[in-house]
Amino acid sequence: MAENDDSKAWGIGGGSGGDAGMTGDGNLVKTATGTYQIGGNQVFLISRKGTPPVGGTGPSQIMLLAGGSPQGTFMDDGNVYVRGCNGVRITSGQPPKLQPATSPPVTSDLTSGIEMVVANSQNIMIQRGALIASSTTNSIELTPQGVYVDAQTTVVSIKSLTQITLSVANGACSITLTPLGIILKGTIIKIN
Repeated sequence: MAENDDSKAWGIGGGSGGDAGMTGDGNLVKTATGTYQIGGNQVFLISRKGTPPVGGTGPSQIMLLAGGSPQGTFMDDGNVYVRGCNGVRITSGQPPKLQPATSPPVTSDLTSGIEMVVANSQNIMIQRGALIASSTTNSIELTPQGVYVDAQTTVVSIKSLTQITLSVANGACSITLTPLGIILKGTIIKIN
C-alpha cells in the first residue's frame, strides 16, 4: 500500500489530533494509489463540529463514495458494500439522551438482518428514478401521516401462495384473498 499525505498538495492540514501533517486549520487529507485499509476490533467514524474557530461552519457529514474510473464518466464501476454478519442497523434522529421518547437507539442487541429506524417525526423513503417524479419513478414512503406506495405508470404486484389481507379498524373491515376465494368483511359493502 502506497500511502500519501496530501495535506500539502490540497493546502489543508489538521487540528487537535496529532497525526502526521496536521496543522492548526483543522483538516487532513490522505490518499493511496492502491488499497487504503483501516482495521480494528471496533472502528468508529465520527463527524462532529469542534469549538470555533477550528470547528468549521458546515454540517457534520460522513460520505461513502465509490466514484468509478476517472477514465469514464465517474459512474461506470463504483460500488459500496455494507455487510454485518449478524445485522446492519441504520438510524436517524436526535440521540436518545436528548429525545428518549421519540428517537431510536443507535444500537440494538436484537438486530438481526437489516433495520432502518428513524425518529417518530421523520420519514423513510425508497425511490427508483429521478428526484423529480416522472411516469417511470417509483417510490415507497413511510411518514408520520401514513404509508404511501406510488408506482406511477408501472405495475404494483403483491403475491402470496397462502393469503393476502387488507384490513382497517383492527380487522373490523377487510378483504382477504385465499386460494379458495375472496372474503369481504364490513358493516357496509358497496360494489359498483
